[in-house]
Amino acid sequence: MIVRYCRENEREVSKKIWLDTFRDSEEYIDWYMESVHRNENNLFILENNEIVGMLYENPYEIKILNRIEKSIYMVAVAIENQYRGEGYFKKLMEESLRNLKSQGIGIVFLHPVSSEIYKRFGFIYGSNVEKYTCQLKEIPVKTKKYKIIEISEKNNLKDLVKIYNKYMENCNISMIKDEENLKKLFEETSADGGKTYGIACEDGKLQGYFTYTMDGEDIFIKELAFENKNAFETMMWFFKTFENYYKNLQIITYEGSQLNLYLDREEILRKEVVPQIQFRILNIKEYLENIYILLNKDEEFILKIKDRLFSDECYRISRGEAEKIETENYHVEISIETLTQLITGYLNIEEALKLEKINILDEEKLFLLKKIKPQRKSFFNQFF
Repeated sequence: MIVRYCRENEREVSKKIWLDTFRDSEEYIDWYMESVHRNENNLFILENNEIVGMLYENPYEIKILNRIEKSIYMVAVAIENQYRGEGYFKKLMEESLRNLKSQGIGIVFLHPVSSEIYKRFGFIYGSNVEKYTCQLKEIPVKTKKYKIIEISEKNNLKDLVKIYNKYMENCNISMIKDEENLKKLFEETSADGGKTYGIACEDGKLQGYFTYTMDGEDIFIKELAFENKNAFETMMWFFKTFENYYKNLQIITYEGSQLNLYLDREEILRKEVVPQIQFRILNIKEYLENIYILLNKDEEFILKIKDRLFSDECYRISRGEAEKIETENYHVEISIETLTQLITGYLNIEEALKLEKINILDEEKLFLLKKIKPQRKSFFNQFF
């Protein structure tokens, strides 16, 4: 087996594997190959000089623990049908993660079709979304408060970035989006047969945006951001106008958004919290130093991190510092998966203890662990 990156004139191979594996349309895949594909991000696995599988390592900036850092979104992991079950998937994933770790990438994330697939590589859920559903005919909004406008790259994208950032400001973890990222989101929506609109006051000032696709009887809002109740009601009024053509509306947004409270009849929007994104921490030291910044100067303990893919590691944790050490004596033991969920805020210490995810060898150090208090809100809804 050989693992290497895509070379010139091999993009069509990626397209073929994608078509053979996933349900996306050829129009969508063509857009991806033209707008997102980069040879240096497209990893192949080969047997006897034949490409048998691939994945994409798409680079993004994320906000995590109030810092901005580079990350990788792992997309389109696929093995050709006739080669499945022969170890190529495992080899491809392990080589990718080892390579990314050597490059200094701190965290990798993906949107799994099944949570079990990636657990053996240290991935674990770290971000939920709120999924709201309703029937279009039930939407109680009867008047349009603002204007619905088409999004123009020339005069709208900067304002939309500001709206997105404000909408995401209370999230512990979120994607960093600039004008180019939003532009690609809107292009991706169009390639998927959808549309994007803005919401604006009479003076033209933008108050929000939404991007959506349609499938059968359903309309799916892929992303939205808005500044006030009138903007959200205008959005809902817009979708109500489709009630003679479509039946259901589905909205995905961040956990804790409370979208149902923006309607006078809050029971109309039925809410479900759904796990969405799995994470895999690669740079343990950096995250440990950040989450234990609140320790006092004289407080420290030794933490062992168990990792099935990489070797287990021990760290001496003190105020804002994590020193990797070689020792058989440690106070607390956790897995890389549990550390990931503590850092992302998916679990707090009390929950992890109840779930028996923390092995305490020195009870006197337990109060130090409880100083981890990250926010719980996060939002990752990336599609490419």
